[in-house]
Amino acid sequence: MSCKYFRAQRWNRFKESMKRPAIVVVDMQMWFTHVGSPLYFSEADRVADKIASFLEDIRGCDEVPVIFTKHVDMENGPMHRWWGNVLDEYSPYADIDRRFQGFAKYVVKKSTYDAFYNTLLDDILVKESIDTLIILGVRTHLCVDTTARSAFVRGYHVVVPCDGVADKPHDVHECALKNLAYGIAHIPPLDEVRRWLGIVL
Repeated sequence: MSCKYFRAQRWNRFKESMKRPAIVVVDMQMWFTHVGSPLYFSEADRVADKIASFLEDIRGCDEVPVIFTKHVDMENGPMHRWWGNVLDEYSPYADIDRRFQGFAKYVVKKSTYDAFYNTLLDDILVKESIDTLIILGVRTHLCVDTTARSAFVRGYHVVVPCDGVADKPHDVHECALKNLAYGIAHIPPLDEVRRWLGIVL
């Protein structure tokens, strides 16, 4: 897949300095991927297959830890106030999609868009000596975007594969990728990330 926001020259300039990547899979929960869920959208279902295939390709590679986020709302928290609904920790929709069983080295619970806010994510990355985040998942303009920006200001290299994230509507997804590509993240296709990891590892 080609990606119109992928800047190969910039990618080639930076990728030699990206030594210790980790994969952060954002909110790939039944909340978005199960047809019966009130927040299901088909793009999340499709990207789940792509992410699972990508993770299968690097399975067993201990040098690249895989971290999943699990979103759980706080009663009367900012997400509840804005959206008017609550994803309870004990709801079956809070479960990570079954396609991802066995991939996660860590699962980080979060309660807002930013996977770093009031979580153990940064502690895990420091412990693992990570300098680069490959961010996959949903939704592009909310949790993916906010986590990418938070990673950038903390000094991490940020990679958001264009075909490894999903959102709706499509124009919102496109705007988020365009904005990230301008000053926050590299936006390569997953196949380019596969090639790069093959070299790095």
